[in-house]
Amino acid sequence: MKKKIILLFMMSVLLLMTACGEEKTATNFEYNQGVMVAINQSLIDQYKDVSDLEYDYYSTEGTDVEKAAVSGFKMAETTDHVGSFVGFDTSNENVRIVDGNDGQILCTTRCIYKNRNVDVTVYYKENKEFNLQKSQLYETLANEAIQAGYNNLDQYVAENYADYGFSIDSADAFLDDVIMNNGNITPYKAVDVEVSAVYSREELLKKAGINTGIGMITVFSVLIFIAFIIYLLKFVPMMLEGKKKEEPKAEVKKEVKVASVPIAPAAAEEELDPDKDHELIAVITAALYAYLGNDNVSTPVCTDSNDRLVVRSIRRVR
Repeated sequence: MKKKIILLFMMSVLLLMTACGEEKTATNFEYNQGVMVAINQSLIDQYKDVSDLEYDYYSTEGTDVEKAAVSGFKMAETTDHVGSFVGFDTSNENVRIVDGNDGQILCTTRCIYKNRNVDVTVYYKENKEFNLQKSQLYETLANEAIQAGYNNLDQYVAENYADYGFSIDSADAFLDDVIMNNGNITPYKAVDVEVSAVYSREELLKKAGINTGIGMITVFSVLIFIAFIIYLLKFVPMMLEGKKKEEPKAEVKKEVKVASVPIAPAAAEEELDPDKDHELIAVITAALYAYLGNDNVSTPVCTDSNDRLVVRSIRRVR
């Protein structure tokens, strides 16, 4: 029983920690859904079909939003092959507005293309410049209404600005319309854009399988190559030993040659006298004749041989 209680307690702690990790800091600001969707569609119309010259300019000299928008639509066109643009899907299920981080709001609009639909998500934050101009214009409009004797600002707008082509449903809508059309300032400022083609679940699974297969083939190919390199390493010691065996032979030959060169007659310590040591001279002379192949040894001292060998003196050396 105690073990079960401890187990339940640990699971509760883990769930609480998981919930804390997934919590996002979202700061909402007041927005008009219709206005935000209209701004989204206007941004899409501006960047979905750009010429090559406009693409080069936006991708190099444009803002972060312009770079992200043109590159996203370019990839959808070239990589995903979505085809030509048909229109906007304004159904409630395909128009999503959610809170984001750092006080941002994410508005997603689905675009209908010939071959494949595309979701465009724009990150918005509150435009303080718009709020400032709206506040200043509101004070100006309120003073005009008071001077004209109106206590209701909405009535003043409806009766005096109906011919200007702006929305007169309310003073707030009128102010928004004036600032957006005359000042080209929107109440929500786009800070980032994401363009993604819509794939079905079957297509995603198929693509994931292909990517997995390519990854496994690549990994096993590298492993086989590494195994082959390791197999070749066992021949390296044999090659090194062969070189070591060949090198000493060359050195021995050099040593023999070098040792045979400096052999020279040593300094004589004692010179033999032909009159006194004639027997020794005769023996040496006979040995030389025998070595040279001459068996006719008649006069061992100072006798010319067929090889013109003449023994004139013999010295004892050490």
